Amino acid sequence: MVKIINRPERLTANDYEQEIQRYVDMVAPLRGVVAVGTVGSVGTIGYSDVDYLVIVNEEFDRVNAPLLFHHHQDRDRRVVLHAPLITSPELYPEMRQHLYLDDPTVLAGKIDAIPHGPASDSRRHTLLANLIDFCEARVTQQATSLSSGAIDQRHAMTAMWSSTHSAAISEDLGIELTDDARHTVDLLRSDRAAWRSGHVIEDDRFLKLYRSNAAFSHELLLAALAAESAAFEQTGGVVGPLTFTRGNKTVRCAASQMTVAGRARSISIAGRRKPVSVVVDAPIEMADHLLAYGFIPKGRAQAGPRGPAVSVLRERALFARRYYEFLRPLGLDRANGPYVVLPPTRASGWQYRLAAGAHRAFGLGESVQSRLVISESKPS
Repeated sequence: MVKIINRPERLTANDYEQEIQRYVDMVAPLRGVVAVGTVGSVGTIGYSDVDYLVIVNEEFDRVNAPLLFHHHQDRDRRVVLHAPLITSPELYPEMRQHLYLDDPTVLAGKIDAIPHGPASDSRRHTLLANLIDFCEARVTQQATSLSSGAIDQRHAMTAMWSSTHSAAISEDLGIELTDDARHTVDLLRSDRAAWRSGHVIEDDRFLKLYRSNAAFSHELLLAALAAESAAFEQTGGVVGPLTFTRGNKTVRCAASQMTVAGRARSISIAGRRKPVSVVVDAPIEMADHLLAYGFIPKGRAQAGPRGPAVSVLRERALFARRYYEFLRPLGLDRANGPYVVLPPTRASGWQYRLAAGAHRAFGLGESVQSRLVISESKPS
């Protein structure tokens, strides 16, 4: 039995404005902070989240890192805040290239306007990778929620809304959605409209929408994997099974696996369930996706796919690694950033090392960690 916690509350535009101003006043004066902004808009008061973008340089003092992650007694906890996007002035142009982001609203400092490039094969491969990694992250998050025994409705509603953006990307890529998937997107939009009209979603209806959205993420992930596989000039000829493990997450790929299934184990810390071990079972196309990134599976070297799409994915994985390598010594590697299914670098902090150890101890994961092998030279 899964319980629903942290339901949305009625807020005003002023509540959001005050929370954003509090964050800017706290973060902008810190040494090493170059600029602060937000990404996206507050379209539905009480449902919408706030996504911060913070640009820092090497002068940032890691002692101040918790401030960037909303650990403050005056924070308005009714407003949904995710981990911010944090990058450097040098990495920001690449981040715009690799992530599907709206133009930021600048609140302090200066953030250069960098338009997305024109439609091209490279842009298509990037969008496909974004879609695969984002949908896989949703599958993992859903497994984590079920493992914890509770669904945070306030955060879930913001995550579910992102499915409307994924649907828009799929349309740009020419990926056909089923009638059920389109119906789910319509339900998400009508639910927000109902909230703006003063209605509250009932628990049974929310859980039904949650399950429908999970099916949407699963369907879109499979469709995007198939589209990417068709874009490779030559796949790796993988039959599998192949196992990839980084940190506290394992992805197992097999030709016999037709669906994507995530499961997680949690431990109780101070009365709260914390996920420590995640396993994802996926079709063999996911192995080609990970091999294209440069991840090496357990036990043996495996030829990966070939073609221009692989070059795009390698550049994306290289950026992800450089992104977190920049943030790690500053104590900021918990920031949001590019997803590449598995962690591109080893996370800092005892809790992450503990989770990786627990992953192995629980027997869900693998004792052998996969390597991420990327060179600056482009693959063929």
